Amino acid sequence: MEIKKFSILLVMLVLAIVAVGSVSAADNVTADIDIADTTTDEVVVDDVALEEVDDESVEADDEPLPSRGYDVDDSMSSSDINDAINFASTGSHVVNFTPGTYSSMALVLKDNVALYGNGATIYGNGNDNVFTVTGCSNFTITGFNIIVNSTQKAAIYGSNIVNAQITDNTIAGGKDGINIFQTYNGVTITGNTISGVTRDAISLVNHKNFTDSEWNSWSESIVSNNNIAGGQYAMFFGGNFKGTISGNTISSSTYGMQFAGKKNETNGRLSATISGNTLTGITTGIDMSHPSVIYLNIIGNSITTSNPSSNYAIISNSYFNKVGTILVSLNQLNGIISSSFYNSTNLFFLNFGYTIV
Repeated sequence: MEIKKFSILLVMLVLAIVAVGSVSAADNVTADIDIADTTTDEVVVDDVALEEVDDESVEADDEPLPSRGYDVDDSMSSSDINDAINFASTGSHVVNFTPGTYSSMALVLKDNVALYGNGATIYGNGNDNVFTVTGCSNFTITGFNIIVNSTQKAAIYGSNIVNAQITDNTIAGGKDGINIFQTYNGVTITGNTISGVTRDAISLVNHKNFTDSEWNSWSESIVSNNNIAGGQYAMFFGGNFKGTISGNTISSSTYGMQFAGKKNETNGRLSATISGNTLTGITTGIDMSHPSVIYLNIIGNSITTSNPSSNYAIISNSYFNKVGTILVSLNQLNGIISSSFYNSTNLFFLNFGYTIV
């Protein structure tokens, strides 16, 4: 009996040891799982952190310049600012000028750059044009006070440009205010104030000899809401022009607007709406010497010459040639209208103040 009791006790002891061992193993497994879970969480966090660092590195490479643009200030030289323009042409495409006075500037535009003046005053260096735009496309010049500081140079000058926005600038002095020549396509010149030039306040010339298909696909241009005082030609349009000339105020110029052939007197095409312009104190209002007028609508303008009895509100010469439609209506024309122009109109309606000679 005692042996049997001992055997039973021995079995019970073994079972107790096994039971305790099983609980301990279960506890260890649970601990291992927790550690594994914790380790996994830490790896995930580390991976995310590494990915964020990599993303920032890639973004830095993709954006060599700040997205807000490249800022310049009046402590910088003309050369420094031209460097900023060069950088912007391949980066942010924007150069912001801090308000101030910039001396001795000769700035050269590049493709795909917008210059924001923010009211900065820019003085030319006396030997060069203040802004040169030759060969540029997709550019903007806006918000500057430009002092040309030369009687022989221009505020904005250049040839062969495409898609230009020249807006809300004040230009004083110089031979020309805005002079664009040889060829251009899709130009907007609006909201500028120009005074004190000796020749052209705004000059647009495209002397290309267009085929019909080239002419049809050529983009229109806009010249609007500019305020011009003085100059020989407030506005000159040479060779080809297609677009709108509207809302401009012109005073004390020899010619308010002149349209002529370029490179020679017989080359160019004209399709224009001239509307809502006010011209006062001028010797000649509109000099229509264009060799190929395809479409011309002169509507709602006020032209007052310096001497209405002897000055022409609208004049034409021997190069003037109508090949399409000319409409003249609802204008105040205080001056003479040449009979050759008057006789070429398809519609001359509700105009006032003129005499025909």
